[in-house]
Amino acid sequence: ESFQAVKDLVGFKPTARRVPRDGVMPLSVSFDSVGPIATTVADCALLDHVLAADSSSTPVATRLDSLRLAVPITLFQDDLSPAVAIAFRAALSRLSVAGAEIIDTPMTEFADVAFVNSGGAIANTEAFSFHRQWLTNSADKYDPRVLARIRSGESISGAKYDELIDRRRAFILSIDAAASHYDAMLMPTTPDTAPTIAETIQDDENYFRVNRRMLRNTSVVNLFDGCALTVPCHEPGSAPVGLMIAGTQSTDRRILSIGLAVETLLADTNALSAKRR
Repeated sequence: ESFQAVKDLVGFKPTARRVPRDGVMPLSVSFDSVGPIATTVADCALLDHVLAADSSSTPVATRLDSLRLAVPITLFQDDLSPAVAIAFRAALSRLSVAGAEIIDTPMTEFADVAFVNSGGAIANTEAFSFHRQWLTNSADKYDPRVLARIRSGESISGAKYDELIDRRRAFILSIDAAASHYDAMLMPTTPDTAPTIAETIQDDENYFRVNRRMLRNTSVVNLFDGCALTVPCHEPGSAPVGLMIAGTQSTDRRILSIGLAVETLLADTNALSAKRR
């Protein structure tokens, strides 16, 4: 099946506090962030520049041969679909050939994700706290699957919530330390290519299974209060696969600079590959 009609997209999730959230309907005050989706990294960088009211100049592409890039093995590479695994490794190979130092590393700190925020408890608690004012009389206006997630936050006690926030603070510090030796971290944006609507909505159990799987990698960046950019790394005509370039909090401009260089490299490589066909 050809995906040539599919428009490749780039997305940037900034550090949560980088862009003001005034007027934004919250889901989670701890995790919500405002970032752009566009067709190029340059457009995302420009939009971020405006949204963040950044007074400095817009980022420029960094030199790939100056970069030391970590590739965490723990969690992010679990149970990847063949299409994602192949595209991800091909992208890493291209970056290595271009001079970037690619370092596969366990980063076992990421094994604590389930302990820190089991079942998305922090976001669910915060969502229920905000939305409870409407749930008594307007619950029917919510998507039933969204409503189920919000209601699950009702059972989390204040003491448990405080404990989870403390766990998150410790987790952020541990990831900051583990990532401090690298310019960025590289992961697959999602562990699988996009599922069909039909297979996703068969029933609630299947929907939540697919939902958890597709959000697994990106949600971790929220948990360590980081920033991340996703750029296309698949072969032309194949199902879209994203390469996630992630950094710790407030490294937004560096991540965008790296993304500009990575995007150019992958686009040039794909153009050459298409020409050879």
